[in-house]
Amino acid sequence: MINIDSLIRQAESSYERIEATRLARVSGELAVKNERTLRDEGASTDFVVLRAERDLTSRRYSEIRAKADYLISLVALAEAEGSILEKHAINVEFTEE
Repeated sequence: MINIDSLIRQAESSYERIEATRLARVSGELAVKNERTLRDEGASTDFVVLRAERDLTSRRYSEIRAKADYLISLVALAEAEGSILEKHAINVEFTEE
């Protein structure tokens, strides 16, 4: 039972991380947009735009990793609960020969 409680907390934590990384990605998208505008107006350089794009790519990766970690934690929880087959509507029937 302690293992299941731990896995539930891990799944909750992973889920919360998704929102945090989503907000970071949105912030990165805004930063890239702003830097491109500044560059077009002559107030920024291509280097700064590229750095913002690099940071955005990193934030996108972090968001994807958070989603994958959440799904992995859900699978681990289902495995610990013994409910994987049930969740996927798989019915296993044994017949005696």
